[in-house]
Amino acid sequence: MRDASTEFGGRSRFWGSLLKTIEVDDEVAADLEQRFAALNAELLGADPKLNVIKTTLRAISAVIANGAAGNVDVRAIPVNLWEVISKAEVVVQGQAQDPWLPIEKHGHGVQSLAVIFLFRAFVENALSASLHEETEPVLTLEEPEAHLHPQACRSLWEAVKALPGQKLITTHSPFFVQNVPFNDIVVLRRAPGGPRAAVIPRTASAQVPYNSALADEIANNPESLAWDHAKGMLVCSKTLTEEQYRALLRCYTATDRQPHHAALRALREAGRTFIADEEISKLESWAKRIRGEIFFASKWLLCEGQADYAILGAVAEKLGCPLDAHGIAVIDYQNNGSAGAFAALARALEYPWSMICDGDEGGNDHIGQLRNHNFTDAEIADRVTQLPAGVDLERLILASALRPCLLAAIRELDARVADTDQAILTYAAAHKEVVAVRVGAQIRLTAHRDHIPAQFRRIFVRIGACE
Repeated sequence: MRDASTEFGGRSRFWGSLLKTIEVDDEVAADLEQRFAALNAELLGADPKLNVIKTTLRAISAVIANGAAGNVDVRAIPVNLWEVISKAEVVVQGQAQDPWLPIEKHGHGVQSLAVIFLFRAFVENALSASLHEETEPVLTLEEPEAHLHPQACRSLWEAVKALPGQKLITTHSPFFVQNVPFNDIVVLRRAPGGPRAAVIPRTASAQVPYNSALADEIANNPESLAWDHAKGMLVCSKTLTEEQYRALLRCYTATDRQPHHAALRALREAGRTFIADEEISKLESWAKRIRGEIFFASKWLLCEGQADYAILGAVAEKLGCPLDAHGIAVIDYQNNGSAGAFAALARALEYPWSMICDGDEGGNDHIGQLRNHNFTDAEIADRVTQLPAGVDLERLILASALRPCLLAAIRELDARVADTDQAILTYAAAHKEVVAVRVGAQIRLTAHRDHIPAQFRRIFVRIGACE
């Protein structure tokens, strides 16, 4: 749909169909055609050579009509109204001082946008009259952001959202995705059995029989439970509390209860992956800051702040798994959201993830956020690396074979800093981010793979980036 010269041609499925909907009163049409003919004659009379050419070309009629009387004319402009309409073209002016140019003379990005809006005009004008009231058009777009600069990519979503009907869009642009509501995002991945899609779950359902006890539980919990009469299924839209779960189990006490209880257990497990609307709203705001690129990664690594971010990139290179080459997105959640929210999002969209945090109250709070998002202690133990009690990033590096990198980084900034643990830690704490950037550079220049602390190595192993 990006070939504007084709899509805006008279025979195109959209532009041609739109032109054919134009209706002109017969009297108005006759008057216009008469004026077109007069204008054509005036144009031919403007240069005597045109009449000489026309006289010469009249010999054509003698051949065509086998000697019968005939005539030949030259039409510099069409005199038939439909011919004029069918040759209509869209012209675009960039800025006030720019010339008006046909759409096909503009860049590919402008052409793509023009065709998108042509679809809207087609649906609203040419198609609407032939549709039933309940009919909804479907538009598929492949990478509509192509050839657009980042600002235009970001604003494109609003234009696409305004298009009528259902939209199915594929994109490789983090600038486009960063403004798309999370609930509208589908992440597609290759899988052994074929492409696999992941979305943020909104509901979960269980195939259980309807009875009066279940009806009472649904009535008592209308904000989270409902019965789908068409499918004969219990539908859950919020994470079940332990009390709600136990009450549902008590709805089935007969000897055949086992399969029903199994279905309810599966319902409870599925509900653990729900993300509340207010949490999604916050995540959408945070994602705009990090350009939406996390959705194009294959693995997520959660860390506390920008200092961790700067150092982990260098560590990844020493471990033989450079971040971009291995599709790893490092998310410094303190600056962009919360550990629990990003972990919950990773779980819902099926991203392998791991997390590293300090061995202090802040780290404990971050792990508590995971529990608040329905992560079990076993899942936390499998995914999270918390540094030993009282140890933060700088202390971990100071106590490891990377200590020379930390000292060299600090002395680049202030050569007077003494080679003592206290002096190094004091300076690093006061200049955390700028020191971290230089530590990362020192690791790349001088460190060996064996110098990397086990805690750093572990977080990459957990996402399958290295062994």
